Amino acid sequence: MRWILRALLVAAAVAIAWLGIVWSGVLPRVTPEQRAALAFLREMPPPPPGRNAFALLWAQPWAVPPGREAAILAEDLARFDAWALAWDAHYRAPRDDGGDTREGPKLFGSIAVERYGRRASLPDGQPWLCNTEWDTDCVAAVANDPDAARASLAGVADSIALAALLDQSSHVRSPFPPHIAGPLPGLGDWGRIALNAAALRAHDGDVPGALADLCRMGTTWRRFRAGPDTLVTDMVGIAYATVAVQQALAIHATAPADTP
Repeated sequence: MRWILRALLVAAAVAIAWLGIVWSGVLPRVTPEQRAALAFLREMPPPPPGRNAFALLWAQPWAVPPGREAAILAEDLARFDAWALAWDAHYRAPRDDGGDTREGPKLFGSIAVERYGRRASLPDGQPWLCNTEWDTDCVAAVANDPDAARASLAGVADSIALAALLDQSSHVRSPFPPHIAGPLPGLGDWGRIALNAAALRAHDGDVPGALADLCRMGTTWRRFRAGPDTLVTDMVGIAYATVAVQQALAIHATAPADTP
């Protein structure tokens, strides 16, 4: 029993010594400047001035008519609170020992799914297209069958026109309230469509135009990284800016020496 008593005395002495050190002020204290810095990190900074591209990205996967993107987003925002309440009531409610086997609410989706259906996308696995954003030589792929590539891109002309509007936006911020299962902006085929369109333009002889398109793509997604509120948007911005530069370099490497 003596060793137990000694252990308790040692523990008590250590605790008293630690409290004395803390109360004495010997250890460094958090300064007001550090507290202000921590408070700043907890707050989301205001978005950059200019147009928010979220409505365009939100509408991209669905065949939303041009100019209706903001209206669709407004309808979805009006529906979101009721969905979040139903989600929380199901998934955050206490469970009994047997578990809850009821089917809960599905992930939140846009009203455009039922109203307009999915937007056309590029076909997968075709030798005349870059089939991922990471293909390094889209010009060579397009050269396999330029007419087929042109036909494929004609089928996604509405996505190309929508992507052009991104140049007029300054940032991407979600208007949805924060939620553990909250929706993310639709990213769809943006990268693959842009790379293949630029490659076809270069193949058709307009190398300066193709390079300009890729520079705009890289600049746009680099700009979107200035103030996103989701990690996914930032990661996609890094990826798209990177592949735009890589593809521009690949096109410029095979272009005539006097290409600007």
